[in-house]
Amino acid sequence: MDAGAAARSRATRADPGYRLRGAVLAVAALALLAAGGAWWTARAPALAATAAGDGSRTAAGPPGRSVILDPRTGIPLPVADPATGRLAPPGWPRPTPGTVVERVDDPLPSADVVWRGRATITPDNGLIRRSYARDGDRYLLQFRCTGPGELLIVIDGARYAGPLTSGCGGPVTTATEVTGVGGPVQISLSTVNEQPVRVEAQLVALS
Repeated sequence: MDAGAAARSRATRADPGYRLRGAVLAVAALALLAAGGAWWTARAPALAATAAGDGSRTAAGPPGRSVILDPRTGIPLPVADPATGRLAPPGWPRPTPGTVVERVDDPLPSADVVWRGRATITPDNGLIRRSYARDGDRYLLQFRCTGPGELLIVIDGARYAGPLTSGCGGPVTTATEVTGVGGPVQISLSTVNEQPVRVEAQLVALS
C-alpha cells in the first residue's frame, strides 16, 4: 500500500459516519443471534418428535417416560415393565395389591393335589384319572374348560352330587366335593356333544 492509500484509510477510520455504521452492523449481528436462539428454543419440542432412524416417532408423555409410536398405525408400541421385564401396552394399569388376575392358561391353585390333568377333549378322546380313597376321605374336584362344547363329569367309587355337566364359557373355576367310600376312585371327563373342549382339572385332598 502506498503512502496515499494509507492516508485515505486513516481518514476513513477517523470519520464519525464510519464508526456509526460499524456500531449499527454490530447491533444487527447481535439481534440476529438472539432471534436465532429464540427460534431454536421454540422449535426444540417439535424437533424432539421427528422421525427416528427406524421410522418410529417419540411422543410427549408423563415426566420421565417416553412413548414410541408405530409409524404405520400411530398406536403406542408395547414397552417393557421394569419390574418383570415383560412387554405390556403402555398405559395399562398394574394390578393393585390384593387384586387377583386370572387367565385361561394360569394354573389352578396349588394345595394338597392328588392329581392334575389338562387336555383337549373330543368325542373320541376323554380325560380319565384314577386314585384311591379311604372311607370318609374328603376331596375337592376343581375344573374349568373353554371351547364351544359342554363338559360331562362322571365319578365312580365315591359319593358326589353328579353326574355333573358344565358349560365352557370362560376361565371360571368350578368345584364339587367328593367323599371316598374305601376303594379306587375313577373320575372321567368327556364332552357332551361333538364339539371339543379344553379342560383343566385337579383333585385336592381336604382331610
